[in-house]
Amino acid sequence: MTSPKALKGRQTTAQGKEPRDAALGPPPPQTPCPEGATQMPLGWMAVSVGDLASEVRYGSSAKTSSDDSGVPVLRMGNLVDGKLDLGNLKYLPSGHGEFPDLFLEHGDVLFNRTNSAELVGKTAVYRGVPKPCSFASYLIRLRLEGAMSEWLSYYLNSPFGRSQINAVVSQQVGQANVNGTKLKAFQIPLPPLAEQRRIVAKIEELFSELDAGEESLRRARRQLGVYRQSLLKQAFEGKLTEQWRKHNPHLLEDPDAPWHEVEVSEVLTSKPTNGRSVKDRTGGFKVLRLTALRGGKIDLREYKEGDWDAAAAANHVVRKGDFLLSRGNGSIKLVGRGGVVMENADIAFPDTMIRLPLDLRLVDPSFFVYLWNSEQVRRQVESSARTTAGIYKINQSLLTRYRLPLCSLPEQHEIVRLLDEQFTVIEQNEREIAAALKRSAALRQSILKKAFTGQLVPQDPTDEPASALLERIRKERDVAESTSKKKITRKKSLIP
Repeated sequence: MTSPKALKGRQTTAQGKEPRDAALGPPPPQTPCPEGATQMPLGWMAVSVGDLASEVRYGSSAKTSSDDSGVPVLRMGNLVDGKLDLGNLKYLPSGHGEFPDLFLEHGDVLFNRTNSAELVGKTAVYRGVPKPCSFASYLIRLRLEGAMSEWLSYYLNSPFGRSQINAVVSQQVGQANVNGTKLKAFQIPLPPLAEQRRIVAKIEELFSELDAGEESLRRARRQLGVYRQSLLKQAFEGKLTEQWRKHNPHLLEDPDAPWHEVEVSEVLTSKPTNGRSVKDRTGGFKVLRLTALRGGKIDLREYKEGDWDAAAAANHVVRKGDFLLSRGNGSIKLVGRGGVVMENADIAFPDTMIRLPLDLRLVDPSFFVYLWNSEQVRRQVESSARTTAGIYKINQSLLTRYRLPLCSLPEQHEIVRLLDEQFTVIEQNEREIAAALKRSAALRQSILKKAFTGQLVPQDPTDEPASALLERIRKERDVAESTSKKKITRKKSLIP
């Protein structure tokens, strides 16, 4: 705990200067100051997280389940964009012995101590719902005294907080980690309590406006997705080209029955084949990575060099018109997604893909890509997928029996033209939405930067300085510790 001498040395003077005791050394370099300034604003001071938190505690490692008769437990996936997402909750069994110590209280700050390097350190405030509620072992609970939980949470989610997290993060078994000891040592700027409240209120006002704008953008993006599927549905029900058929009956194979249903096997030149797994070797024959599947096409630049030669890879070399799809994925929405090879290349495909050699006399490859990504086919893919160890997979025998609507090649070409035209507009709108969301995220960070450098709201020189707040916290903690020791001594005196 910070000593009275240290507190005095760290107090900001009325002139905005910060005299320091020589033993303290220079101010912590990670504590932000306003741009162009060398000292923090009037009444502010640098403190550690440990100075403010009465408790820094890890969560429960007990096994959870989907049985909602137990106590809900918040996990790292429930911390999203600085807020708690209460979807997909897991539960601890009722009556678990460690529940009382691990129940959350309104205002507790939850810090995600283990995650990917980009997501470790996600922070949110528990606001009393659901109640009772516990938290999992990958989270740290910070219980504060005298300082606003929202202030600390916003700080840890700000560019300054991210900078400190990135500086101390360690890697453990492929995961980034920040332990409780390091978290307690984080240096943060502490304004007067009244100013904290004004700043937090302003942040929440501005963020509320951004939330509304972002929700509108996300709603528009969802509507574009619905429109995309609507176009595909119309295309493969023959409605999109209904007028075209009326004006081009001479291009139809059977004007009375322009559409018919076939199995996948009927539009292939040979049976589907799996790729081959090979180790890496510099200078070896090229083999595609799974990341080559992009937007309905195969990116031939996404490859590695494998431990084989051209002769060994001959049966797996890609050809123009091949349709390659993902054999397995951890997400059922991604398993079976595929793309078409647009040109011949001296590159093989890996064991993570299946090749469908399309008969180009019967099917336009671009038409097949659109068809494969339609709801009509996706329903068949997802219903036939089987899961093993959390990975969804599809096999060749089942996919060859998927049913497809098919029309003449000229009508297929027209469908591709119409869909390309509409999807180009959709994709442009999606790019604009993504750019707007990115700008909104940047604006959030700009707001936080101003907040933690004293530039977001006006200061009030009559506010009680942060040093007085910290001194009060220290005294309250000393009293609590003294009371706790007395209780322990009293209990011991009762032992016979």
